[in-house]
Amino acid sequence: MSQKICKCLFCLSLLCTFLLSSCATSIDVKVVRPAELNLNGAKTIAVLPFKPSQFFITNRAFSTSEFILYSMFRIFDGADPDERRCLEYLQSQLESGLSSSSYIKLVNSDAVSRALKNNTQNPADVYLTGEVTYFDIDDSFRKVKVKFRDAQDGHPAVYEIETRWKRQARIDIRYQVIDSKTDHIIAYRNVSYSAETAEYTDRTNLPSAFYMLDSDLYSLSKKILREVQPYTVTKSIKLLSTKSKIKMLKELMKIANDTVDDGNLEDGYRQFRDIYDKYKLAEAGYNAAMIQQALGNLERAESELIDVQEKFPSDSRISKGLSDIRYEIRQAEVLKSQTKSANAN
Repeated sequence: MSQKICKCLFCLSLLCTFLLSSCATSIDVKVVRPAELNLNGAKTIAVLPFKPSQFFITNRAFSTSEFILYSMFRIFDGADPDERRCLEYLQSQLESGLSSSSYIKLVNSDAVSRALKNNTQNPADVYLTGEVTYFDIDDSFRKVKVKFRDAQDGHPAVYEIETRWKRQARIDIRYQVIDSKTDHIIAYRNVSYSAETAEYTDRTNLPSAFYMLDSDLYSLSKKILREVQPYTVTKSIKLLSTKSKIKMLKELMKIANDTVDDGNLEDGYRQFRDIYDKYKLAEAGYNAAMIQQALGNLERAESELIDVQEKFPSDSRISKGLSDIRYEIRQAEVLKSQTKSANAN
């Protein structure tokens, strides 16, 4: 039995060593993505206060500007405190994200409101407005028979009836992004979020609806910010491990991988490129091209990987990498177009 255990441990050790030695290197890079909406080169934006559900009107037709003006004076009259906190939090997150933007300037919402009221020039190229179309908090309870004391000394167990409370909260939001010059609605979205608590024996301990929904509202703010301005993401570019059985090539690839792991991308590129030029190893050519992508040299990365693909046309990994590079090229072109339009305006 002990020999079998030793053999198993030995095999496990070999497996771990293989997995560790074959792990592919990854390069994490910051990439700027274009705004998801076409704001027609807008340079300024405002976030008008979102209106609560009690103000949501369905029985009268309003133009966009009329609706905003009509709601200006009674926006939070009688609104549920949790609903008010939700809307104030959402607006705060949006304005905070836009105030630190390098691509679009935040304009005070009061200035936009005055312009709409007085029919004067709007200081914001586009503005964001919205309302809660549904808000609800529902507390429910159930009675549960709970053992209070175990049976002892011939006396039966003692039970009590316990009340257990649970809270459900839901918020539906509609928002619009509007071109102030044309009153054209650039985007129109409806979102809905709901949450439910665990059971509590004391109703007063139930968390507030705002606390239940704040993480969803935070996610919504990030979603909206990505729609109206360029944003940064972290992209992970994975390099390939070699399938070659030649020990020398495996060692050369490991040296190049270690160089990249140490953060020396330029040196790592030269090492991978040298391996590819001398030995035509597909993985080395792929890795060299992907390092160029990580360095931001997208056209060069595309050109080098096309060369690798021509020599290894059946390797799906290379085709996938080439598609990824071309996607990044398209994204970079859209970003350039957006920033160029904004600068022109």
